[in-house]
Amino acid sequence: MCKIKKWFNRNKLSLNLSKTKIILFGNSLRNAQVQIHVDGVEIEGVLEHKFLGVTIDDKLNWKSHINHIHNKISRSVSILSKVKHILDHKSLHILYCSLIAPYLNYCAEVWGNTYKCSLSSIFILQKRAIRIIHKTGYRDHTNPLFLKSKILKFTDLVHFLTSLYLISQNDLCLHTPHFFHRTTSVLSKLLFALPNSPLQYPIQGYTVQPLSSSVIPGFGEKELIIKSRSLELLNDVLVKVSYTSTVYHINTGDLGLHSQIFFLVYNKYFFFFFFNISSQVTIATKTFLRYEQLKVLLDSIRKFYSTIKVIVADDNFEPEHITGENIQHYIMPPAQGWFAGRNLAVSQVTTKYFLWVDDDFLFTEKTKIEKLVEVMEAVPELDVVGGSVKENQFYFSLIYEEGEETEGGCLYRKSNKKLHSVPGYPQCFLASGVVNFFLARTDAVQRVGFDPKLQRIAHSEFFMDGLGYLLVATCGDVSIDHQHVARSARYRKFRNPRKDDSEFKLQLHFFKNHLKCIKYG
Repeated sequence: MCKIKKWFNRNKLSLNLSKTKIILFGNSLRNAQVQIHVDGVEIEGVLEHKFLGVTIDDKLNWKSHINHIHNKISRSVSILSKVKHILDHKSLHILYCSLIAPYLNYCAEVWGNTYKCSLSSIFILQKRAIRIIHKTGYRDHTNPLFLKSKILKFTDLVHFLTSLYLISQNDLCLHTPHFFHRTTSVLSKLLFALPNSPLQYPIQGYTVQPLSSSVIPGFGEKELIIKSRSLELLNDVLVKVSYTSTVYHINTGDLGLHSQIFFLVYNKYFFFFFFNISSQVTIATKTFLRYEQLKVLLDSIRKFYSTIKVIVADDNFEPEHITGENIQHYIMPPAQGWFAGRNLAVSQVTTKYFLWVDDDFLFTEKTKIEKLVEVMEAVPELDVVGGSVKENQFYFSLIYEEGEETEGGCLYRKSNKKLHSVPGYPQCFLASGVVNFFLARTDAVQRVGFDPKLQRIAHSEFFMDGLGYLLVATCGDVSIDHQHVARSARYRKFRNPRKDDSEFKLQLHFFKNHLKCIKYG
């Protein structure tokens, strides 16, 4: 200690003696009496001490630190349990990443390699949090829940962090010493980003938008060729190469040195339906202050589809009884809003698909549900297929522009911008969002959900929440008509957004998706 003190003095540094402690590690030295004085001040001997957020004990069994982590996570799990009834799955996942994941990630490669019996309480709390996020029973198996959430179990997280540490140490022993002499930029250093932690940030690289062409800076060619006479060295380089297929698909990724894309396309001229459309599709709608238009819609449906089930979510102030065969009428509290009604209607769908229509639409000879089902069956990766209203498709694309770390990015909604065509169906194109007339897979839409906090004009927000989860297409050959009825003053009062509604929507976008602005064009 005296030598350390002298070194501090020579380098014009000061030693805070009140914060300096002594720990004797090992059981044999537990009762040993050691006294150390620096400048006449005795250094206090302790059995444990917190250093950079980690409590170090004299036996290095980390029990004190684990108990501290247990108490912190336990309180966070209680918070999740209290808010699970008012938040959706995505919001609960964000809370987990904010309140629990940082405690599990921080220095876990140090204290997480202790005895398994000491860590069991931490893992039990993590499993309890996962069940709360997915709103399952306390006895349900958690393995599929971890996979669905893309969250590592605590034991796997410890192994992952430990491996990263070992890899970082072994990077000093590359087979080619001249590798370091060729580049000296800090950008050449390989950076790792821990998963599912809001405190970590993306690795160094170049981000491109899906479904669009991007030129990678520094590469003039479309191919990257790596040659080496050493198979061992070549494999070592390939481990550090990340790439994306030129053919984007929302549910696939490249797993090898080359990718093969297979499309299974049904011949539409020999595609027959051997089932009743009513067993596959349910029509869903929401009505508010427009009973006359709703009745016209129902009559037009029955003209072309006499047995198909229709679900009506109703939040009128003075509900009327809607009668008819295969009609399910669900009455809500008054003026709950568009998305609350959508959630209710879709939650009652039991068929594979549902067709969403507005309550003032009108079925015609061109409203062929079978054609939309044909596309969905032929391309099972699709989740939503939209049609056209009065021959207008009203599709749009969403383009994200990354912004500053604290401010968030911007999302651009560009109308009538279509992307790739759907294989085998040249009249259909991929898009980010479609009009209010669409066929969707029930399970896919139920996973994304409609945010009930949005009560007025919020159709685009559903597709914003589904960006990265839903594969959307638009087909112009299936059309529905629109009733020409003037909107009442009372209806316009509830439909048109107020200024505070627009401000709330922007605040919600920032909280949910870290967006500072939404731009339309």
